[in-house]
Amino acid sequence: MIKFNMIFILISMLCELLFGNIAMAEISRESSAKNNDSNVRVIGPCRFRMADLFGGRLATRKDKVGAYFLPWVGPQRFRSEGFSLFCVKATDVKIAILLDGKLIDGRWWRCSSYPCTEMEPYEKEANAETVPLKGRNWQGIANTADDTTGDERWRARWFRFCLIHEKNALCGRVPVKRLSNPKGRDDLPRIKAILESVEFVDPVDLPTPGIDDAPALPAR
Repeated sequence: MIKFNMIFILISMLCELLFGNIAMAEISRESSAKNNDSNVRVIGPCRFRMADLFGGRLATRKDKVGAYFLPWVGPQRFRSEGFSLFCVKATDVKIAILLDGKLIDGRWWRCSSYPCTEMEPYEKEANAETVPLKGRNWQGIANTADDTTGDERWRARWFRFCLIHEKNALCGRVPVKRLSNPKGRDDLPRIKAILESVEFVDPVDLPTPGIDDAPALPAR
Protein backbone atom coordinates (compact mmCIF):
# COMPACT_ATOMS: atom_id res chain seq x y z
CA MET A 1 0.00 0.00 0.00
CA ILE A 2 2.86 2.36 0.82
CA LYS A 3 4.43 1.64 -2.55
CA PHE A 4 1.12 2.28 -4.30
CA ASN A 5 0.64 5.64 -2.56
CA MET A 6 4.19 6.66 -3.38
CA ILE A 7 3.47 6.10 -7.08
CA PHE A 8 0.56 8.52 -6.92
CA ILE A 9 2.67 11.06 -5.02
CA LEU A 10 5.41 10.84 -7.65
CA ILE A 11 2.82 11.27 -10.44
CA SER A 12 1.43 14.37 -8.70
CA MET A 13 4.90 15.85 -8.23
CA LEU A 14 5.72 15.23 -11.87
CA CYS A 15 2.55 16.99 -12.98
CA GLU A 16 3.34 19.95 -10.75
CA LEU A 17 6.71 20.24 -12.48
CA LEU A 18 5.09 20.01 -15.90
CA PHE A 19 2.41 22.52 -15.05
CA GLY A 20 4.30 25.02 -12.94
CA ASN A 21 3.76 28.74 -13.15
CA ILE A 22 6.63 29.18 -15.61
CA ALA A 23 5.17 26.64 -18.06
CA MET A 24 1.60 27.81 -17.65
CA ALA A 25 1.89 30.64 -20.20
CA GLU A 26 3.30 28.26 -22.80
CA ILE A 27 0.57 25.71 -22.10
CA SER A 28 -2.15 28.32 -22.35
CA ARG A 29 -0.86 29.61 -25.69
CA GLU A 30 -0.69 26.07 -27.03
CA SER A 31 -4.22 25.28 -25.83
CA SER A 32 -5.65 28.54 -27.21
CA ALA A 33 -4.08 28.06 -30.61
CA LYS A 34 -5.55 24.59 -31.00
CA ASN A 35 -8.92 25.12 -29.33
CA ASN A 36 -9.76 28.72 -30.25
CA ASP A 37 -12.54 27.91 -32.74
CA SER A 38 -14.13 24.73 -31.46
CA ASN A 39 -13.06 24.89 -27.78
CA VAL A 40 -12.27 21.18 -28.01
CA ARG A 41 -9.67 19.96 -25.52
CA VAL A 42 -7.47 16.97 -26.27
CA ILE A 43 -5.77 14.71 -23.75
CA GLY A 44 -4.52 11.53 -25.35
CA PRO A 45 -7.42 9.81 -27.10
CA CYS A 46 -9.97 11.89 -25.14
CA ARG A 47 -11.54 14.81 -27.03
CA PHE A 48 -13.95 16.94 -25.02
CA ARG A 49 -15.29 20.35 -24.11
CA MET A 50 -15.00 21.59 -20.53
CA ALA A 51 -16.14 24.86 -18.98
CA ASP A 52 -13.78 27.16 -17.08
CA LEU A 53 -15.69 27.67 -13.83
CA PHE A 54 -15.09 29.32 -10.43
CA GLY A 55 -11.99 31.14 -11.65
CA GLY A 56 -10.36 27.93 -12.85
CA ARG A 57 -9.19 26.87 -16.27
CA LEU A 58 -7.99 23.79 -18.08
CA ALA A 59 -4.62 23.65 -19.79
CA THR A 60 -3.12 20.80 -21.80
CA ARG A 61 0.43 20.05 -22.86
CA LYS A 62 1.22 18.43 -26.19
CA ASP A 63 -2.23 16.81 -26.14
CA LYS A 64 -0.97 14.18 -23.70
CA VAL A 65 -1.68 15.42 -20.18
CA GLY A 66 -3.90 18.10 -18.70
CA ALA A 67 -4.28 20.13 -15.54
CA TYR A 68 -7.23 22.13 -14.29
CA PHE A 69 -5.82 25.13 -12.42
CA LEU A 70 -7.86 26.43 -9.48
CA PRO A 71 -7.52 29.72 -7.60
CA TRP A 72 -5.97 29.19 -4.16
CA VAL A 73 -6.32 32.79 -2.99
CA GLY A 74 -9.26 35.19 -3.03
CA PRO A 75 -12.99 34.65 -2.46
CA GLN A 76 -13.19 31.67 -4.85
CA ARG A 77 -10.12 29.87 -3.48
CA PHE A 78 -9.94 26.10 -3.35
CA ARG A 79 -8.08 23.72 -1.06
CA SER A 80 -5.91 22.66 -3.95
CA GLU A 81 -4.19 24.68 -6.66
CA GLY A 82 -5.62 22.27 -9.20
CA PHE A 83 -5.78 18.67 -10.34
CA SER A 84 -4.33 16.60 -13.14
CA LEU A 85 -6.39 14.83 -15.78
CA PHE A 86 -5.43 11.55 -17.42
CA CYS A 87 -7.09 9.80 -20.35
CA VAL A 88 -6.81 6.01 -20.15
CA LYS A 89 -8.41 2.98 -21.71
CA ALA A 90 -11.59 2.25 -19.79
CA THR A 91 -10.57 -1.17 -18.50
CA ASP A 92 -11.53 -2.39 -15.03
CA VAL A 93 -7.89 -2.53 -13.94
CA LYS A 94 -6.90 0.96 -15.08
CA ILE A 95 -10.03 2.54 -13.61
CA ALA A 96 -9.45 0.71 -10.32
CA ILE A 97 -5.87 2.00 -10.20
CA LEU A 98 -6.92 5.61 -10.73
CA LEU A 99 -9.79 5.34 -8.24
CA ASP A 100 -7.51 3.50 -5.80
CA GLY A 101 -10.21 0.89 -5.43
CA LYS A 102 -13.37 -0.70 -6.69
CA LEU A 103 -17.00 -0.85 -5.63
CA ILE A 104 -17.82 -4.46 -4.70
CA ASP A 105 -21.29 -5.41 -3.48
CA GLY A 106 -22.04 -1.85 -2.46
CA ARG A 107 -18.79 -1.33 -0.54
CA TRP A 108 -15.53 0.31 -1.62
CA TRP A 109 -12.37 -1.81 -1.54
CA ARG A 110 -8.95 -0.21 -1.92
CA CYS A 111 -5.98 -1.47 -3.88
CA SER A 112 -3.49 -3.21 -1.62
CA SER A 113 -1.00 -4.00 -4.40
CA TYR A 114 0.08 -2.55 -7.69
CA PRO A 115 -1.39 -2.77 -10.29
CA CYS A 116 -4.44 -3.36 -8.10
CA THR A 117 -4.42 -7.14 -8.37
CA GLU A 118 -5.17 -7.46 -4.67
CA MET A 119 -7.73 -5.48 -2.69
CA GLU A 120 -8.88 -4.94 0.87
CA PRO A 121 -11.92 -3.17 2.30
CA TYR A 122 -11.51 0.43 3.36
CA GLU A 123 -11.38 0.82 7.12
CA LYS A 124 -14.44 2.39 8.71
CA GLU A 125 -12.49 5.55 9.60
CA ALA A 126 -11.89 6.28 5.90
CA ASN A 127 -15.61 6.96 5.37
CA ALA A 128 -15.34 5.77 1.76
CA GLU A 129 -18.46 6.76 -0.17
CA THR A 130 -19.73 6.76 -3.73
CA VAL A 131 -20.16 10.20 -5.29
CA PRO A 132 -22.83 10.43 -8.03
CA LEU A 133 -21.85 12.28 -11.20
CA LYS A 134 -24.28 13.32 -13.92
CA GLY A 135 -22.73 13.31 -17.37
CA ARG A 136 -23.94 14.60 -20.70
CA ASN A 137 -22.65 11.71 -22.78
CA TRP A 138 -20.57 9.76 -20.29
CA GLN A 139 -20.93 7.60 -17.21
CA GLY A 140 -19.18 8.68 -14.05
CA ILE A 141 -17.76 6.61 -11.24
CA ALA A 142 -16.29 8.42 -8.27
CA ASN A 143 -15.65 8.20 -4.55
CA THR A 144 -14.39 10.10 -1.55
CA ALA A 145 -12.16 8.63 1.13
CA ASP A 146 -10.44 10.18 4.12
CA ASP A 147 -6.76 9.94 4.98
CA THR A 148 -6.26 7.69 8.01
CA THR A 149 -2.48 7.96 8.34
CA GLY A 150 0.04 10.77 8.46
CA ASP A 151 0.06 14.06 10.37
CA GLU A 152 -3.51 14.72 11.50
CA ARG A 153 -3.12 18.43 10.76
CA TRP A 154 -2.77 17.73 7.03
CA ARG A 155 -5.12 14.83 6.50
CA ALA A 156 -7.64 15.38 3.76
CA ARG A 157 -10.73 13.95 2.14
CA TRP A 158 -9.82 12.86 -1.37
CA PHE A 159 -12.15 12.84 -4.33
CA ARG A 160 -11.27 10.40 -7.11
CA PHE A 161 -13.19 10.17 -10.37
CA CYS A 162 -13.37 8.66 -13.84
CA LEU A 163 -15.64 9.90 -16.63
CA ILE A 164 -16.18 6.98 -19.00
CA HIS A 165 -16.97 7.57 -22.66
CA GLU A 166 -17.00 4.53 -24.91
CA LYS A 167 -13.51 2.97 -24.73
CA ASN A 168 -11.77 5.76 -22.81
CA ALA A 169 -11.97 7.36 -19.39
CA LEU A 170 -10.94 10.81 -18.16
CA CYS A 171 -9.71 10.42 -14.58
CA GLY A 172 -8.15 12.37 -11.75
CA ARG A 173 -8.12 13.05 -8.04
CA VAL A 174 -8.14 16.15 -5.82
CA PRO A 175 -8.39 16.90 -2.06
CA VAL A 176 -11.73 18.55 -1.28
CA LYS A 177 -11.76 18.97 2.51
CA ARG A 178 -9.30 19.33 5.37
CA LEU A 179 -10.22 16.84 8.10
CA SER A 180 -8.72 18.95 10.89
CA ASN A 181 -11.51 21.48 10.28
CA PRO A 182 -14.78 19.52 10.03
CA LYS A 183 -16.86 22.70 9.70
CA GLY A 184 -14.57 24.18 7.07
CA ARG A 185 -15.21 24.60 3.37
CA ASP A 186 -15.95 21.53 1.27
CA ASP A 187 -14.85 21.93 -2.36
CA LEU A 188 -16.66 18.82 -3.59
CA PRO A 189 -19.81 20.55 -4.95
CA ARG A 190 -17.76 22.94 -7.10
CA ILE A 191 -15.41 20.22 -8.32
CA LYS A 192 -18.46 18.17 -9.32
CA ALA A 193 -19.90 21.13 -11.23
CA ILE A 194 -16.63 21.53 -13.15
CA LEU A 195 -16.55 17.85 -14.11
CA GLU A 196 -20.23 17.73 -15.03
CA SER A 197 -19.58 20.44 -17.64
CA VAL A 198 -17.52 17.90 -19.63
CA GLU A 199 -18.96 16.80 -22.96
CA PHE A 200 -16.98 14.32 -25.03
CA VAL A 201 -16.64 15.07 -28.72
CA ASP A 202 -16.27 12.39 -31.33
CA PRO A 203 -14.25 13.17 -34.48
CA VAL A 204 -17.43 13.29 -36.57
CA ASP A 205 -18.78 16.03 -34.26
CA LEU A 206 -15.85 18.37 -34.85
CA PRO A 207 -16.38 21.42 -37.10
CA THR A 208 -15.51 20.74 -40.73
CA PRO A 209 -12.94 23.22 -42.11
CA GLY A 210 -14.23 25.38 -44.96
CA ILE A 211 -12.46 25.97 -48.21
CA ASP A 212 -11.09 29.25 -46.86
CA ASP A 213 -9.40 27.33 -44.04
CA ALA A 214 -7.41 25.10 -46.39
CA PRO A 215 -3.64 25.70 -46.37
CA ALA A 216 -2.29 27.63 -49.35
CA LEU A 217 -0.34 25.67 -51.92
CA PRO A 218 3.32 26.64 -52.22
CA ALA A 219 4.19 28.83 -55.18
CA ARG A 220 6.12 27.21 -58.00
